[in-house]
Amino acid sequence: MVRILFVCHGNVCRSPMAEAVLKDMARREHLDGRFEIASAATSTEEIWHGEGNPIYLPARKVLAEHGIGTPDNDLGCEEKRARQMTREDYRHYDFLIGMDHENLREMRRIAGGDPEGKICLLSDFTAQGGEISDPWYTRDFETALRDVREGCDGLMGALKRKLPG
Repeated sequence: MVRILFVCHGNVCRSPMAEAVLKDMARREHLDGRFEIASAATSTEEIWHGEGNPIYLPARKVLAEHGIGTPDNDLGCEEKRARQMTREDYRHYDFLIGMDHENLREMRRIAGGDPEGKICLLSDFTAQGGEISDPWYTRDFETALRDVREGCDGLMGALKRKLPG
């Protein structure tokens, strides 16, 4: 089983969008049993008294508009709550995938470095590279989802090439 953790600042927009998109891709390709896919935050801003906030409503809305996170294709969107990445996550997951360079810096700080080379950007799996812009600030959830989808397409292609038979 390949374990993938998507990470962004608050775990209410980009990383849960990536989690839902990759879960949807895996399900559509009948590979969902081959992956463990989750998401987390670098900060605790969306966690109050030990309870994480749900996926931000505009992020859920854009996912639903594309058939993800709907009642018949929920993929865990309904019960998803923000949580902070831990050092244990570094040991547990095979890939820890951030959305921007600030995420990578914080992920390495939380993990105590990246001695196994597990930390990368989602856009590393695309032709143009760069960062996934934060729709919390841009308000452009459609572009964020498009960029997340492109990154997940590239990631899924790379993962499928490495999966045994």
